Amino acid sequence: MKQVYTSLLFLFCSCFVTLEAMDHKGFVVTHDGKEISGRITNIYYSDWRSEVTFVNEMGRSYQYHPATIKGFVYEHRGEQVRYVSKVHRGRWLFMRVLYVGEQVVLYRSPERKRQMVRQISGYSEMDLLSHEYWVEMPRKRPFQIYPLTYKKTLRQKFSRHPELVAKLGSPGYRYRDMAEIIREYDELQKSNRSSL
Repeated sequence: MKQVYTSLLFLFCSCFVTLEAMDHKGFVVTHDGKEISGRITNIYYSDWRSEVTFVNEMGRSYQYHPATIKGFVYEHRGEQVRYVSKVHRGRWLFMRVLYVGEQVVLYRSPERKRQMVRQISGYSEMDLLSHEYWVEMPRKRPFQIYPLTYKKTLRQKFSRHPELVAKLGSPGYRYRDMAEIIREYDELQKSNRSSL
């Protein structure tokens, strides 16, 4: 009976992922700054691989690894969504740009992450929702913010702003509010620089 429920769950999730398949007008940015227009049809993200599927204006499909392009942009619901290629812990990733400030940049993972799920009959792959964040400070590599340790990490990084550190974990300053936390940090950094 468990196998039936597991199979139904897997089938439901597969249908859901298929319904969420993307096809957005956009472009890829090459390392020399050229923009190649076309359509972004899929972003694949997992612990072992990251790539984007791109169809150019002539209908040819390409799969790009993050090391081969600078990034890509597509339109979704009237907004531009921008991804850049970055290295984190020796792995190339496509990171979505959420906030660009003077002193900090906030990145997010693609919305879906391919995971290996253990089942009674073995392992299978499923697409699960993903909420992973990275922060990049000037002249430093991006570091990842984890849900269970975000307060500790940000206390260390934001030690010059005890008023912000004191708010971490309270309503409006939780992990899901990372964009607002980073925006406030950037504003505090700007005000400190202007007062010097």
